[in-house]
Amino acid sequence: MAGPAQAVPMACTDEELALGVCATFVTTSDSDPLTEATRALVQQGKTAQARTLLATTSASPTELARARSVLTEPDPEPSGEVNSGTAPGRAGPRARYVDDWQWELDDTATYGYCSSKGCQAVGSAKIGVWHDLHWYGDLGPGVAGTFQVQSGPAVQFTTLSCKTYYEVFPFDQMLKDWNNCRAAGYSGYTKVRQIDWADWRQGSAVGTQYHLEVTVKFAVQGGGSFSGLWNSNSYKIFTRSSARFIH
Repeated sequence: MAGPAQAVPMACTDEELALGVCATFVTTSDSDPLTEATRALVQQGKTAQARTLLATTSASPTELARARSVLTEPDPEPSGEVNSGTAPGRAGPRARYVDDWQWELDDTATYGYCSSKGCQAVGSAKIGVWHDLHWYGDLGPGVAGTFQVQSGPAVQFTTLSCKTYYEVFPFDQMLKDWNNCRAAGYSGYTKVRQIDWADWRQGSAVGTQYHLEVTVKFAVQGGGSFSGLWNSNSYKIFTRSSARFIH
């Protein structure tokens, strides 16, 4: 968990980042800073720095065990569960949600730094991505969303991507890189960014499975670069004109 507030906000120098004695994290409602800092390093191919971070940081045995598990399995679990509430963009938040035809991520991303002193948050943002399969036979999947800073400085996107992956042994294959997500990613420092709606006529074989991978990388005004990655639930093509999310 993030440590108590400090008089001077924690930050990482370029040298500390290179060595792995300090790292950035992005967490959501069901993840912890040290685990996500470790995950971010491993996904960037910086396993040595991740091991250094875990060897030098102050954390409980439970937190360390959870973070170490990411060294061998860095991919996050699908971000979706069946629940009730109000859909994103309407009367109120619904958090993460999945049903047969919708996967919706509407969650708070908290970002900050981890070092030997522990982990400290420096800001938070609301990320909302909506992946629908309605009208599959005519239009295929659709993607839209928003990214809004709730606290902390304005951010500048370096990458905001949505990629559809074909789940096939032994490695998932990237099938679609959504231009509407990338178009939302490149801007000046801002408190909000809109992912305009787009559809894609996928037309895949019956029985095949796919999922959406969402990557957000951003720099904050005043210094610091952060990244987060979310996987949607898998969806399966049931007939030539229908597909459903697995939940």
